[in-house]
Formats: sequence, structure tokens, C-alpha cells
Amino acid sequence: MQTWDDAAASEAQMFQRFADTGELPAFNVQLELRCATIGMAPTICLLEDMHGHELPASFHGLPAVQRLKWLAGLLVGIGNDVFSLGKDLTEGHPNLASNLISKSGLSAPNAILQLIQLHDESVLELDRLAATLLGTDPHVERWIRALRFATLGFTLWESQAPRYATWKVTVGDKVIEPTIRVFPEARRFLLPPW
Repeated sequence: MQTWDDAAASEAQMFQRFADTGELPAFNVQLELRCATIGMAPTICLLEDMHGHELPASFHGLPAVQRLKWLAGLLVGIGNDVFSLGKDLTEGHPNLASNLISKSGLSAPNAILQLIQLHDESVLELDRLAATLLGTDPHVERWIRALRFATLGFTLWESQAPRYATWKVTVGDKVIEPTIRVFPEARRFLLPPW
């Protein structure tokens, strides 16, 4: 929670600086803050509590596990900023896509596409890392499954949230509306065993 709180304070300062001066941070700086503030870190802490089994600190200290946690935040953060782009542009609130539009000169569709590509590459990385931990311990496997399930759940919520769905990004007369697909082979990773 302290990490989240510190990041939230930094993000609030960034938003205030943008409101005062129109200045946005470098994309990577905003991305790191978004990964921390989206709320996955506290959620991940609750996954073990939900199952009544705490994994050891040595597990959480593994570089692969640290990276999995960061990727979960990245995936939820990207989903949030892609699906909320219309609302954020209307409200003058910066997000990852508007940063790419402003800093890199990308069009809205190309900024969304770049974020979706980063998202998809990160899903593959998450799956590769998770595979290195599977088969080691049933509690670890349950944790990985719960991490995936929570990440997907937040992203599905973002894709349907009324506060985001009210606003659409349009280019000409076309609505730019990303969708989510869950491939059948991924179902074995997502269905909760509990």
C-alpha cells in the first residue's frame, strides 16, 4: 500500500503539473506510475488471503514473480487508459494514449494500436514467465491462475464500464472501439480451480 500511495501522490503531482503547464512526463515515466497506481499491487496481495495460504517471501522475491506482478499492473493500466481515452480526452485528463498522441505525434488510432501491441506482447511475456513457475507447487499454480483471472477481470470491467463507454473516440465518422478476445486455448489458464 505504501508503494501504491507514493505512486498515487507522484501521479497526482504529474496531473497537477499538466493542468498548470500542459507538460506531460516522458511516456515511460507515466507508464511506470500507471502500473503502480492502477491498483493491481494491493489486489495481488489479497489473492493469497482469499485462499488462506501465504506464499513465502522467497517466492515473492523471485525476479520472475516481481515481473509477473508488474506485468499484471501494466495490462490493467493499459486496458484502463485505452478504454477511458474518450472520457479522458473530453475531460482534459492525460492518460497513456494521450501521452503518445501529444509526445509522439501519433493519431488516436495509432496511439491505441501501439498500446494494444504493448499489451499483447506483455500477455505473451506473462504467459512465458508463468510457465517457468508452473509445476513447482499447487499453491503457486493457484496464485498464477488467480493473478491471470484478476487481471482479465479488471480488463473486462474496463471494457464495459459505463463511465468509459459513454465516451467514444471517433476519427471521421468511424468509432475507434477496441474489443477483447479470449482465445479458447487460454481458458485452461483462466478458469478458477476453486
